[in-house]
Amino acid sequence: MDVDKLAIDLLLKGMTQEQQTIALESIKDSVAQAKTIQKQRIGENVNVVIQALRKMEADLRGEYSDVADKLSERITSIKDGQDGRNGSDGRAGKDGRAGRDGLAGKKGEDGLPGRDGVDGVDGVSVTDASIDFDGSLVITLSNGRVINVGEVVSQELANNIKVISTMSTNGAVGIKDEGTSISTGVKNINFVGATVTATASGDDVTVNVSAGTGTVTSVAVSGGTTGLTTSGGPITTTGTITLAGTLATANGGTGNATGTATINANLTGDVTSVGNASTLATVNSNVGAFTNANITVNAKGLITAAASGGGVTSVTGTSPVVSSGGTTPAISMPAATTSVNGYLTSTDWNTFNGKGSGTVTSVAQSFTGGLISVSGSPITTSGTLALTVAGTSGGVPYFSSSSTWATSAALAANALVIGGGAGAAPATTATGTGVVTALGVNTGTAGAFVVNGGALGTPSSGTLTSATGLPISTGVSGLGTGVATFLATPSSANLAAAVTGETGTGALVFDTSPTLTTPVISSITNTGTLTLPTLTGTVGLATRTVQVFTSGSGTYTTPTGCKAISIRCVGGGGGGAGAGTGAGAGGSGGSTTFSTLTAAFGTGGSVTGPGGTGGSGTNGDLNVQGGNGGFGGGGATQNAGGGGSTPLGCGGGVVPYGGYNGTAAAGYGAGGGGASSPASGSGGGGGAGGYVEKLISSPAATYSYAIGAAGAAGAGVTVGTAGTSGVIIVTESY
Repeated sequence: MDVDKLAIDLLLKGMTQEQQTIALESIKDSVAQAKTIQKQRIGENVNVVIQALRKMEADLRGEYSDVADKLSERITSIKDGQDGRNGSDGRAGKDGRAGRDGLAGKKGEDGLPGRDGVDGVDGVSVTDASIDFDGSLVITLSNGRVINVGEVVSQELANNIKVISTMSTNGAVGIKDEGTSISTGVKNINFVGATVTATASGDDVTVNVSAGTGTVTSVAVSGGTTGLTTSGGPITTTGTITLAGTLATANGGTGNATGTATINANLTGDVTSVGNASTLATVNSNVGAFTNANITVNAKGLITAAASGGGVTSVTGTSPVVSSGGTTPAISMPAATTSVNGYLTSTDWNTFNGKGSGTVTSVAQSFTGGLISVSGSPITTSGTLALTVAGTSGGVPYFSSSSTWATSAALAANALVIGGGAGAAPATTATGTGVVTALGVNTGTAGAFVVNGGALGTPSSGTLTSATGLPISTGVSGLGTGVATFLATPSSANLAAAVTGETGTGALVFDTSPTLTTPVISSITNTGTLTLPTLTGTVGLATRTVQVFTSGSGTYTTPTGCKAISIRCVGGGGGGAGAGTGAGAGGSGGSTTFSTLTAAFGTGGSVTGPGGTGGSGTNGDLNVQGGNGGFGGGGATQNAGGGGSTPLGCGGGVVPYGGYNGTAAAGYGAGGGGASSPASGSGGGGGAGGYVEKLISSPAATYSYAIGAAGAAGAGVTVGTAGTSGVIIVTESY
């Protein structure tokens, strides 16, 4: 069959001979290339299988050689009967004493020959050894006895050994490549690859590869993802595999079940049949089959086509051409009118064609009215018409009458031009210095004329003697806050808002007979005679409250409406010392604090020595140290010391010698008195706490405070007395 002629008749009609030749060569090249690639892949698959078998042989030899040695050693070590369990080890006995060596005996005579022994029992041999399902070694003896030795290999090796145990007595497998031996024996063979199959018959195993040289025993075809389906496979002897379906575009097909050509070819022959399709599918290009497509053939014969839907999809027109649009448009053009472009109708053509013709023999030009004259007129053959203007330099043209032009005299430089009226020439007039310049400046800016109703701008100077209507609130700048409001409305409230540093509220006060409502006078300074007016009615004093804190600590809260507070603080007084056997010093008091004010504590008196030291005061308007305690005498006839005193407390008195306890202190922050003894020295008195006084105007909302505790009394046969605790007195003024 002439395949080339058949392809030309059925598929390549409408092409030139050169295009047909290029298309046929492209088809042949594509088929030959496909054959070469398929043969190459078949050879690669066979080589992969052979290399895999050779590697399996090497791996198996190394993996199972150790197993065979272990099995041989284990089988050899097995004796008749099962090994019993080992008994428990007995206790080690004591070592006996070493005996003396005996004397050497005389050489005895040779004994009589012994009797023949009884024939021994037949031995037992190993007839079979195998690896059980769990990797245990199972041995079968010749007397029928079966012994399970226990696990000797892993489960995986046990499965592989099972394969060896099912082989023939040769105990090995030979591997051949195309009939040539590549191994004399292996223990395991694994066949890998979708195109490799194996069948067994007795001791022989045949490996089948689906492609390559040699004998193919089974052929199967799968369409995969190409869109094709197969039937009739696998073929193990002879048969036919039938392809069906539609080859996908991604795999070189058309993706269309109808309307495309089908070319059937095997791997070794040429094209044997061509379908009866009327168009040729593209080669090596997944563009499908199209109608009205633009087909392109390159230098190698590769056929490509336009994308789906190629060809004319829409037609438009540019005026005056009009298109109805779409793939099959109607193209038209309107007739031309005075406002529409288009074609020339026969009627208009006849009118245009019927127009007459002639020759121009003379052209003339004239001008009346002055200033402009004409030369070169008339022109009968060829020439140039020239217009000439004449006037006064520096002047301006004007109408001297309704139809006549004239020129004025020269106008002065930088002067204003004034019209002369009907029939008269314009002239200039003199101006003052800067007038012309000012005319060129926008009104409202520096250097411009001031017009009625226009903006004055910002003049460099001026006199406002006759100016009126200046608004204070918006026309005057630089005033303080509230001053403009006060100038507009001069009330007492507006004056108070405009000034700073004032005190009090209410109306403006003048010095003659003012009326004052609840004035607060903090102090009066008078260098001469102060004359008070005669008071009538009830005179009220400022309201005051007092709070006294005698123990503990906390937060003082200033009462609402309080204008000032006066604080007086006293620290805790020290205790007086005891006397006699076991006498002890008095204890120190505690410090009293109010915010930053501190009235320090007095210390306790000592035994037969100085009294306690009075505490100090700090940060007050008045700071007073507390009184020191009296001295305790050292002799039996010495009096005990008295306690120190404060402005708010009296210390314990002096105790005469003779064995008396100290006397107690009174008030706040006073020191306790010391005790006396009839047989020994007396105790000193405790020191008083310090004193602080402070006036705070405009007090804060809260203050922290703490009251100093009293110092303890000293112990002894006769005891001293304790000091008194501190105090805080707050006087609140409203």
